[in-house]
Amino acid sequence: MNDGVEFKYQQVYKDLKKAIELGELKSGEQLPAEEKLVEKYGVSRVTVRNALDNLVELGLIERMRGKGTFVKKKVLEKKMNSPISFTETNQMLGNVSSSKVLEFKLIKAPLFVVNYLDVNDDMVWFVRRIRYANNMVVLYEESYWMESVCGELTIDDAMNSILGKVAQRNVYPHLGRQEFVAIGASDDIAHHLEVADDFPVLMSKMSFRTKDDKPMFLAVNYFRTDRITVSYIRTAE
Repeated sequence: MNDGVEFKYQQVYKDLKKAIELGELKSGEQLPAEEKLVEKYGVSRVTVRNALDNLVELGLIERMRGKGTFVKKKVLEKKMNSPISFTETNQMLGNVSSSKVLEFKLIKAPLFVVNYLDVNDDMVWFVRRIRYANNMVVLYEESYWMESVCGELTIDDAMNSILGKVAQRNVYPHLGRQEFVAIGASDDIAHHLEVADDFPVLMSKMSFRTKDDKPMFLAVNYFRTDRITVSYIRTAE
């Protein structure tokens, strides 16, 4: 019987898996060397390798030749067929999302917002924020939310989900428009995304209108290309 070996293997596997899922071992963090794991758990090197092999198969860790074994970086996949908020998307992926609000104020709509949304110089909530998944920077955003449609917003809303807030008022995005442009990060954008100047960035301009054709918001997002996957799901009419 190999109950003892099986128990030891499960102990190593489950313990490391739990540490990754709870964020004790963070995305991109290097795991202890096999020798350290052998010493910690009091098992053979074969047992440790078997446990690590299974974590690799699960996509939780990856081995890098000559460097070691690391917790695999999670990539945010944004499904663009429906207006799912950043917070909801991360919940679906099992990530913990957060935001750092750099600026939040009520202003008259700038000219490019007036032209893009086809509105007058109405008042809009202007939000600049950095969005994180598992404490990793994913995107930098500048957005404009129509006060007449979205109602009163607070900085707390900006730190969480503005789409979730306006949904509580039965205001939902319906018809969307989105443009993508690949650019090199300028000094300011590179600073916010924590990358080098001219790092490849995916810029997105996204606007939505309500079901009764009222302009709702315009968001200009700058995504880190190493932490975002864009996928489309199309259905036949």
